[in-house]
Amino acid sequence: MNEATMANENVSVIFKVYCLTVMTLVAATYTVALRYTRTISTEELYFSTTAVCIAEVIKLVLSLGMLTKETASLIKLKATLQEHIFCSPKELLKLSVPSVVYAVQNNMAFIALSNLDVAVYQVTYQLKIPCTALCTVLMLNRSLNRLQWFSVFMLCGGVTLVQWKPAEATKVQVGRHVTLSWLLSKPLLISCDTTSSKLTFILKISLIYKLYHLFCSSSLILFSQIEQNPVIGFIAIAVAVLCSGFAGVYFEKVLKSSETSLWVRNIQMYLSGIVITLIGVYMTDGERVMEKGFFFGYTPWVFFVVFLASVGGLYTSVVVKYTDNIMKGFSAAAAIVLSMVASVILFGLQITMTFASGAFFVCISIYLYGLPKQDTSRLTWKDTNLEDKQKLISV
Repeated sequence: MNEATMANENVSVIFKVYCLTVMTLVAATYTVALRYTRTISTEELYFSTTAVCIAEVIKLVLSLGMLTKETASLIKLKATLQEHIFCSPKELLKLSVPSVVYAVQNNMAFIALSNLDVAVYQVTYQLKIPCTALCTVLMLNRSLNRLQWFSVFMLCGGVTLVQWKPAEATKVQVGRHVTLSWLLSKPLLISCDTTSSKLTFILKISLIYKLYHLFCSSSLILFSQIEQNPVIGFIAIAVAVLCSGFAGVYFEKVLKSSETSLWVRNIQMYLSGIVITLIGVYMTDGERVMEKGFFFGYTPWVFFVVFLASVGGLYTSVVVKYTDNIMKGFSAAAAIVLSMVASVILFGLQITMTFASGAFFVCISIYLYGLPKQDTSRLTWKDTNLEDKQKLISV
């Protein structure tokens, strides 16, 4: 694949900054709003699996709307859908790969957290940041200079410090537990004490973990009463890290390797995403959804969270299309810092030295990665030619 086909489309720097800024703000707001909705009494707590499914449906509808605007004609829209959706099963299968890989990643992350100490998990899981950079180099044939590699690892360390929770600051009581397997549908009833509030919620296999840990950016869970196997934990975390890097870069490669519209690619991916999330609803909350209803526990705040998740997903695809997955990672890190700052104001979270240091490293790494990349070999070549010409003139 040549460099021309993989190059970003000619868009302004202002547009890229706008997309990154909106994505960061939406992600930070989403984190705070989701944290708020998950602190409600467990008796009225909504099923997060249904929220994930609804978000996929909304993203599909919004993508259809954007494609309609892009084609500017119902006839062209019908022809586009016919060509790329109904008559392209291979393309649909191609875009189902990220959805399946992300599902594997979420389950591996849950297994890893079940078999590793929280502190070990926090550090090792951040290896997904340099793994994404490595996948970018290998799969997209790009190069990063030393300063950019340094900033990537600095970001990894900064995010680790921001999310760090000392063991003595986290008290966990397990009311009841079952054999840990992502195939099981029984819940784990966890009670978590924090310095500001007591959260009691039902941790469901895979999908609730995805919502609570990945989006709330908080590791409050310690399986102290369950026998842990570090070997299984490290294998699971390695698989999760590889899946995270591969899935993101794979989607970026699909987006940039053809002239197919971004919104067509989104529609293809969200169709498979809806199927996978429906399977998740059935396996995880099927009986309770049939008993209480699909929208049980939904409030205006929950719908707001679903809306933010949908908009955030669309902006993420735009960022991947016009920048790259590494910049998406930097944006996500900035969102983590902003959400933690908001938690200080809204939830009384105390700022520690580790958080302040981590936030500082995140900001510095973003600045360093954004510095212009100099082509030193080209400068050296020009300088060499100039010296040769001067020697010829002197002769």
